[in-house]
Amino acid sequence: MMGENFAQFEKWLGTENSSWHEYHLHFAAEELQKFSQEEWDRLLAAALSRPAWWQERCAEAVGEGEAGQGVPILLALLGSPYLLVMSIVASELDNKEVRVPARYEPRLLQLLRQLEEAASSRASDVRRLLTQLL
Repeated sequence: MMGENFAQFEKWLGTENSSWHEYHLHFAAEELQKFSQEEWDRLLAAALSRPAWWQERCAEAVGEGEAGQGVPILLALLGSPYLLVMSIVASELDNKEVRVPARYEPRLLQLLRQLEEAASSRASDVRRLLTQLL
């Protein structure tokens, strides 16, 4: 059935008030491995329209997964209005050793300033991404 993996992925993400543990993260990331191209496209189209908690969990699950198709999702989530989402994305991209296209440099510099102001340890992830732009 078309989209059943997407629906299952969303179930693993849960709701704003549901628990989010390694267990859920693992199964959400596993579900991504089953995605069709249509489901990846659907996730890309939906990601920025979802609430902060959903974007955070999505970024963690995509970062945890091994699917290369997840990189566009992470890059799209760099456009999130939520600082925590963007910082999670930067960490996931850094962990995956993704070379980010240079067009994201202004966004990464803005994120770096915000994380430095907040004294976040994730600022170092953004610094590493900036040194390896494509």
